[in-house]
Amino acid sequence: MADKTELNYEQMQGIVKKLQGEAEAINQLLSQTKGRVESLHGTGWIGRGSEQFFQEMESLVLPAMGRLVGALHAAANAADTIVNLYRQAEDEAQGLFKSFNE
Repeated sequence: MADKTELNYEQMQGIVKKLQGEAEAINQLLSQTKGRVESLHGTGWIGRGSEQFFQEMESLVLPAMGRLVGALHAAANAADTIVNLYRQAEDEAQGLFKSFNE
């Protein structure tokens, strides 16, 4: 016999919304951070410290934040797809039982 699986739709929708919200919040933080880094370029800040800061921000930190936003969106989409698949499967199974009773 197959294992039983259950899905709490309300919890899953909450997870989807939480992931989407976190993605949007981090995306907003990313935009703000990019703006501040760009504004620092024009301040005349020079030297090894500034070079290292800009190099790390532009090659490591900002791209990593962008990847995090993408991963959160992908996770939200995957969770939403799971919810839709479960609903569809339940509807199909329910339809089969209804057809047997007719």
